Amino acid sequence: MLPITAALVAIAVTGAFHAIEEPSRTDPAYLSPSADDPTGADTLASRLRARGVTISRETRTSDALLKATRGDATLVITTPGLMHWRYLGMLRLLPSSTRVVLVEPSELDLRNGRVPMELTGVAWSTVATAPGGGGCPIAGTADAGPAAVTRSRYTGPDVVTCYDQGLVQAFSGNTEVIAVGSADIFRNDRIAEHDNATLAVGLLATKSTVIWLDLHEAEPGPLVDENAPSNGPVVPPSLRPGDDEPEDDRGDGQGGKPTPQSGPSREASGGGGEEPPNIWDVFPPALWAILVGLLLMLLLLALWRARRLGRPVHEPLPVSVRGSETLLGRARLYQRAKATATSLETLRQVLRPRITEALGLPPLTDTDTLADAVVARIGGDRELTAAALGDDRPSTEREMLKLARLLSSISDAVRGADSSADDQSNDDQGDDR
Repeated sequence: MLPITAALVAIAVTGAFHAIEEPSRTDPAYLSPSADDPTGADTLASRLRARGVTISRETRTSDALLKATRGDATLVITTPGLMHWRYLGMLRLLPSSTRVVLVEPSELDLRNGRVPMELTGVAWSTVATAPGGGGCPIAGTADAGPAAVTRSRYTGPDVVTCYDQGLVQAFSGNTEVIAVGSADIFRNDRIAEHDNATLAVGLLATKSTVIWLDLHEAEPGPLVDENAPSNGPVVPPSLRPGDDEPEDDRGDGQGGKPTPQSGPSREASGGGGEEPPNIWDVFPPALWAILVGLLLMLLLLALWRARRLGRPVHEPLPVSVRGSETLLGRARLYQRAKATATSLETLRQVLRPRITEALGLPPLTDTDTLADAVVARIGGDRELTAAALGDDRPSTEREMLKLARLLSSISDAVRGADSSADDQSNDDQGDDR
């Protein structure tokens, strides 16, 4: 039981440390095109600029969406889980010449963005996979070989899948949406591995401009001018974030005031109204990992206190027990367990030292020598004597009792003969005096 518990604890501790080591999406350096940290992406940004691609880094979703409405651009969303669900629902309104790249989107992100694909699973870690037979048909990936892009896997109707479902293309309305199953191909510390660089650059360099949404905290929902046309092919130009600006200052330049967007309802986006913050999302993952580690330490402490991890030791009994009761109790245990061989061996361990002492032999005398000495002293059958003194293992209780009685009689006879010899010697010494 203890090895299994230790193995489970080791696995849980490994999982806790793995959670701590996972990069936080709220870290300002995470996949930022201007960060040279290990989890940053300035190496990828430099390679894109070398290909003649213009990079526009945006820190507000509204600004990124407005620029994406101009077309001929790739909108990179590295943290879709931090976008407001209304903004995700606007992705389908972008022009067909805009490509949207979502990095590790969750099932909820896909539903809110109305992307016709679903998350099929998330692996423990990212693995490098091949594009697939005949290469990947998604534009920009033809030159890429095996890459570490498969951690989250996606599927759906009318989708194009590559890299063992780690890279999937779908269309939300007229907008091309690509789900990338791992952030490793963009990270500074992983881009040089496998063919990550070729795949990352190829995905983002199909358009002349990359609009990089560098978002690291949750945003409020958007506000739009309710009088602006909203049934066009693109996001309304009056789009703006719902910041904390005073109500009186929220003019639209024409005497009107923007109001919260009256576009797609929460139900249409895969939910049932504004959901309260999930308790798992309120605190950073590292905190939960630390709490799990503390619980495991308490479990180990409880196991250590509840069980002695070592050999048994003799402890004084709180009361006195008669020897006959102990003997009878042990005998009944042997009888219940049908341990005939063990019972006889216990008797031998007690009587053999007495027999060898009476015969004047060493305690560890072998069975043959001891049997010869016994027969020479008291007579009897040599084979039966050796069987009683030796290592014969009885198979039945009847055989055990027969050998036990013989062994006991041998002990009594040898010691009785030894006592008689001592008495005769004392008498002879008295006569000499």
